[in-house]
Parts: sequence; C-alpha cells; structure tokens
Amino acid sequence: MSDNEQKRHVISIHEAGHAVVGILLGGQVEGIQMAGKHECRCRFRLEDPSARNRATDRERADYFRRVSLKAIGGWGAEYVFFGQDSEGAAEDFQTSGAAVREMWRYGGRKNSDIECHKRVVYRLFKSPHVQATIECLASEIRNRDFITGPEVHAIVKPYFADPNEHA
Repeated sequence: MSDNEQKRHVISIHEAGHAVVGILLGGQVEGIQMAGKHECRCRFRLEDPSARNRATDRERADYFRRVSLKAIGGWGAEYVFFGQDSEGAAEDFQTSGAAVREMWRYGGRKNSDIECHKRVVYRLFKSPHVQATIECLASEIRNRDFITGPEVHAIVKPYFADPNEHA
C-alpha cells in the first residue's frame, strides 16, 4: 500500500468511527466527503435540546456527553485498528474537552471526562461486530468522494438492527 493509500485508509477508518458512534447515539449523518488526498469530513447532526425552550439541565448535559463521545469516535477507531492515533485525533480531543466542560456546567457527572469517554468508545470498538461495521463503511469512504447521509445509514443499518441497544 502506498503512503497516500495508507493515509486514505487511516482517514476513512477515523471518519467511519465518528459516524458509527454518532449513529449509535441517535444522531443523523448528513454525509461523509473525502476532500483531497488527506482530508475527510463527517457532517453530523445531534439534536440540541437547547433549541427547545424548556430543555432541562440534565438534557443539556446528556447532549454534551454525546457530542464528546462522537468526537472521540475517530480516535477510538484509529486506536483499535492501528494501535495509535494520528494528528486528526488532537482536534477531536479539543472538541471533546469543550463538550465535557459544557456537560459539567449543566450538572453532568464529574467523573465523566475524556478518559472515561475514551474507555467507553474503546470497549465499543473492541466488538468484532462494530469493527466489521467500521471496516465496511471505511471501505466505501475510500472508494468514493462523497457518501450521502442516507447512504451511510443504509451501510450501517444491517449491522445494527436497533442502534439504541448500543447507546
């Protein structure tokens, strides 16, 4: 595998990790796009309870917990598949850290932090079933420049009949 192919492989695994965690947390993937040789983005939407006037602090804390877990998804996939993480994980940790601080602000558990979220994602990704899902989605990402949200969900759906059982 050439250096470019190897980088594309790592990036596709990373973005597939974000997508799988996000879907398992009840979010909606809007699309995954390979931008050039070494960049890819997973556009994603989680329902923000703050958009509703009567969102409770608990709902807001849970939202930020899910944002943190989704951000860590890319790191988790890289770590499980390759035993290390790339530069892409650094930005994910910044996002996760900001989300954890917001979670705490709304009364989220103080023992729920980035390290805790890393352990949760790592345990999830150790499942051969989840690894097969990530590998299948990553393969599609590597072979195409853009995958729509409905296509991502169609790829992942056969692996998870009920995504809520993993959340």
